[in-house]
Amino acid sequence: MDDPLLNRYFANACTPDEVRQVLAYFASPDGKQYLDTRLRADLGQSDWAVAPQAAIPNPDVLLAALWQ
Repeated sequence: MDDPLLNRYFANACTPDEVRQVLAYFASPDGKQYLDTRLRADLGQSDWAVAPQAAIPNPDVLLAALWQ
């Protein structure tokens, strides 16, 4: 599988035929290995599990706003 096609797939820029080709690849042993490696790399390098730095809302204020 070539990288330009996979990049288009992940950018949601493939034709329906290209999507079928990529999905067939992902169903193969090589494709499953590729997905496993990519997911481990993507999850290992990002801060997706870090909670955003937002203030914790006051539940009393929220409840009062709901009652209004």
